[in-house]
Amino acid sequence: MLDITTAYPALAADMRMYSPDTGIEGDYHAVIASDWATAYASYRYSGNAKRIYFVQDFEPVFYPAGSDYIVAENSYRLGFHGITVGPWLSQKLTRDFGMRADHYDYGVNSDLYRRTNDERRDDVIFYARPTTGRRATEFGLLVLEDFHRQRPEVTIHIAGWDMSSYDIPFPYVNHGPLDVRELSSLYNRCAAALSISLSSASLFPFEVMSCGVQPVINDADYTRVALNNNPHVIYVPLSPKVMSRALISALERPDQVENSRTIAASFGDAGWNDSGVQFMEAFKRVMSGGK
Repeated sequence: MLDITTAYPALAADMRMYSPDTGIEGDYHAVIASDWATAYASYRYSGNAKRIYFVQDFEPVFYPAGSDYIVAENSYRLGFHGITVGPWLSQKLTRDFGMRADHYDYGVNSDLYRRTNDERRDDVIFYARPTTGRRATEFGLLVLEDFHRQRPEVTIHIAGWDMSSYDIPFPYVNHGPLDVRELSSLYNRCAAALSISLSSASLFPFEVMSCGVQPVINDADYTRVALNNNPHVIYVPLSPKVMSRALISALERPDQVENSRTIAASFGDAGWNDSGVQFMEAFKRVMSGGK
């Protein structure tokens, strides 16, 4: 999967399947967990390695209240040092679980995502992933259903998942999962994007904004913190009609082209290189015993 997918860089590493029967074997300077299940595997490692937890989302909310929620939450109490994407997660882990944590900022790959269309745009886009509950695909479809009733002439694009087997009561273009190299041209056709995330912020709003698209995002502390309260984002309550009206407002604003330029420029050169430096500085602090 890593070799055939352009979303992943080439990685010089020895890859092995983990077995709970044998655990992690070998002598290492650091063991880095990347989700709650691997946190427990890392915790059981018997060596003297530093334990680091690469936290990319608040994973307990992936589940309803129950056993999975509890064990995911308890993974933040294992004494690891966290390195998180965005400051909201690091603040939450420290505040709620007493976990030492650093963060790196969100970035955008400007080689993949950039504004190329300086004309007025008439389409909207929604990132759908029904297998991932926190993306609230069904709720987003309610928003788009109301939007279509009011603006039936507008083309609605849905990307991220093949929606052909779903009963969707309005016409749309079903893009399914796309190669990342195909996304910029699609985004540059759109005036607005519906972005819903019920845990930490996704990369979707950052990437569409780099292409000059107006994002309509569910209003939450984690979305505002991740986007630094960017004034060019429309933050709205989770209401189908309110979100639908926000999409229409973005589509119909008379200065849409000028606003598109401003949105794309608001990210400047916020690439991933600076984020990589932040990550490595945090990693070095942990390895040297600093805080």
